[in-house]
Amino acid sequence: MSVRTAAKLYDMSPTTMINWKKDISIKPVVRVPRKISNDALKQDITDYPDAYYYERAARLGCSKSGVEAAMKRLGYTRKKSLKHPKASWLKRLDYTIKLKHYQCQGYPIIYMDESGFEQEVIRAFGYTPVGKPCIDIYNYQKTKRTNVIGALYQKSLFAVDTLTQNINWQVVYNWFKYNVIPKLGRKCVIVMDMSEDKAKHCFACVQGESYVEYQIS
Repeated sequence: MSVRTAAKLYDMSPTTMINWKKDISIKPVVRVPRKISNDALKQDITDYPDAYYYERAARLGCSKSGVEAAMKRLGYTRKKSLKHPKASWLKRLDYTIKLKHYQCQGYPIIYMDESGFEQEVIRAFGYTPVGKPCIDIYNYQKTKRTNVIGALYQKSLFAVDTLTQNINWQVVYNWFKYNVIPKLGRKCVIVMDMSEDKAKHCFACVQGESYVEYQIS
């Protein structure tokens, strides 16, 4: 049987058949040692659980795809929660019913909130071994940030202020007194992200110095 006939019969390359005729012994596979140390990678994940692949690759001196393969080999998975752990559908339903009640009475619904902008973007995910949560510590009270406070009526922003200091109830009080109240011409419902005690204290101070009435939800 010729080499071509045998190769066609066994669905193999003729070159492979010729090489087998020369030496049919099994050659040992020489594996290249892994460039990424398991211990170094584990320590890096512990120190920087929310780092990106390219950041780990720069610290470990390897490629991004190498880091991805090594983390998969060690059993590290990406953690990302899409639901708040304290979310309650009962409280959401109660809030929706109250809001609908005020809307039926004709009250304008005004939303107010504050937010801070920093140079570093907060990571949306991190990595830990399979079955373990990803826990990190972040200081939200840093001084190098720009805080913005504003109100939203329907799809229009108004009374927007930018500050470099942290926003507390006193800042909110001054913001309501000097910025929001002059722009309101009627009774309204204000939805705000603030604890109940601080909200009542703030609105009590405002009501004592202004003719505008408020409905607190």
